[in-house]
Amino acid sequence: MWLWLFAPFLIRNVIAANFDPTEFFKTRCEPKCVFEASNLNSTTIDKFPKNCATVCTDLAIDDKCDLTEEQLTATLQNMKHLVGSLIVISVKYTSVKFLAGLESVECGELDFLIVLNNKMLEVGMTSLNTINCSSIAIDNNKEMTKLNMPNLKYMYPSEVNKTEIKVRIDGLSKKFCVTTQEMYNLMGVPNINLDSLEGMHCEPPVPLTNGKVCNSSYTLIYPTEILDECTQYFGSLVINPANEKDVSKLKSVEAIFGPLFIEKTNLTSIDFLTNLKFISTLGYDTAAVQVINNPFLSNFSFPSLKKIKTNSHNGVNDGVIFINNSYTLSEDPSFCNFFWAFLGVDGWLYPEFDGKSCESIQVRYDQQPVKRSARSMGLEMMMIFVLSIFRWFGWAGAAPKNIEKYTKIYTDKGFHVACICPPLFHYKVPNGSSGDKMLPFIEKFEKSKGSAPVDPVIIHSFSMNGIRGIISLAKTTGNPKLMDNLEGIIFDRFACVSVCPDFLFCFSGPTRTFTHQNGKALMLSRPKVGYLSDEKRAKIHEKVNDARDFVISPISSIPSIRSKFSTYWYIHDKVQLPKRQLYFYSNGDSMVPIPPLEEFMETQKTRGCHVDSYNFGKSEHVGLCSKIGGP
Repeated sequence: MWLWLFAPFLIRNVIAANFDPTEFFKTRCEPKCVFEASNLNSTTIDKFPKNCATVCTDLAIDDKCDLTEEQLTATLQNMKHLVGSLIVISVKYTSVKFLAGLESVECGELDFLIVLNNKMLEVGMTSLNTINCSSIAIDNNKEMTKLNMPNLKYMYPSEVNKTEIKVRIDGLSKKFCVTTQEMYNLMGVPNINLDSLEGMHCEPPVPLTNGKVCNSSYTLIYPTEILDECTQYFGSLVINPANEKDVSKLKSVEAIFGPLFIEKTNLTSIDFLTNLKFISTLGYDTAAVQVINNPFLSNFSFPSLKKIKTNSHNGVNDGVIFINNSYTLSEDPSFCNFFWAFLGVDGWLYPEFDGKSCESIQVRYDQQPVKRSARSMGLEMMMIFVLSIFRWFGWAGAAPKNIEKYTKIYTDKGFHVACICPPLFHYKVPNGSSGDKMLPFIEKFEKSKGSAPVDPVIIHSFSMNGIRGIISLAKTTGNPKLMDNLEGIIFDRFACVSVCPDFLFCFSGPTRTFTHQNGKALMLSRPKVGYLSDEKRAKIHEKVNDARDFVISPISSIPSIRSKFSTYWYIHDKVQLPKRQLYFYSNGDSMVPIPPLEEFMETQKTRGCHVDSYNFGKSEHVGLCSKIGGP
């Protein structure tokens, strides 16, 4: 039933039975080294040029061949180079070891075929180094369990105007496997099409001459033990919080024979696989590259990557999947398109970024205002767009009139501004109540986008109450990556935007607060009472805050629960901040403890953020801006 697949080759083989030497043969072989009969059997064996190292013929060994393997070996042992074609079809032999000495095949009109051999267990052409043919098929040999072609490294198309080499290795035993050495060699062939290569990787792996193979688990559950100087990983390369600190050791890795799986890390960039050339997931029913739930990951670089080989016909997308990482990765089409080039365009295999195809990401991107690709910029800068929408979060006790002078700075430049003053400051981590009040504006903006290009949104947040507003908004939307969808955010303890003309993201920086700071903020954000002075009210709030801190301090340092008790730790652990950050602070600020702020900045640097800071020296909290027209 498989004969129809090879009908073109069989028809040409019949024609080749009456083959006359052509100019193709004449330029490559001496006349005495041309085997005109083509079909090798007991009738033609005496005419075969046994002493020629290079033989020109369309060599066919089929079910009509009545020679023993020993006779074939003796006849073909001196042939190192075959010019013409090789067809081994429907034979009784268990291998093609009688061609173990053959080093190269150069095709003319016909191709390289080893097909329909029901007793064949392996190919066994151990010296074969080069095939110059446009099509190569090792197919429907149902008992074949291995290739045993360890030296096949070079393939070229024989047709002048053709660049692709089509390789079909399929229809073999369910136990069929390819060694890591053979797979490494095959994937290293330029323009090779391995879509029809099916099977699994043979165990144990075969190391390169100067390489080191490191074993890993077949599953995606356990983190890989990352060792020094590994050139190949055999099994899944799993990177998660348990081993992400060791990723710099992976710079020597050239091949992964299993999926690459990166999950739940604090990585900001995949830039540690600089020498990775190949990923092969033969035998795996999972995507070759899976990068999932890495909230700070906004860039990757695979400068040496040449090929990704997957199980192409298992009915699922087993190519490349990125899910729930930085917003940048799923919005910039250059990231998706990078992998598209390695997966082919045959319909079933394509990269997905947050469930979106490269095409859909490109369409959305083309509708946005003109901007440079994040990959082309190396994520080192962003462009500022006019006619953006600004949201202002006021400080504790602020009223709209207090921040009018600052909104005017933006409105005079053509920006749309929405001012939000959270009504009450509280010492607890805020809930979503303030966020509920902000949400209608956000939803209105989202609905107004339609299919037209969208202006970016920037938040300018004042002091600790501004941070509380952002936390409340994140809780309301249920989106800890809220700011990943914004063009920028300005955290400004000094409320002074005019000193930040060159940065889109400006941070005064979240920090742990003094109890007297919280006490004063609580007083300022609440109505006056006639029987208590402001100073007395602030002192009462401070004492309450002291008592609260005393009660919760033993448990608030536990990483898994600390965000429930501290705004500092909530924004540290639960809210993803933009990558471009500028911090304004001063040694003279009685409201802001400097060491935790500087500690926070260092943490952001370790997450790959671009951090700048400016210390205003002796200026008091918002004191600098009061000198230039502040509140």
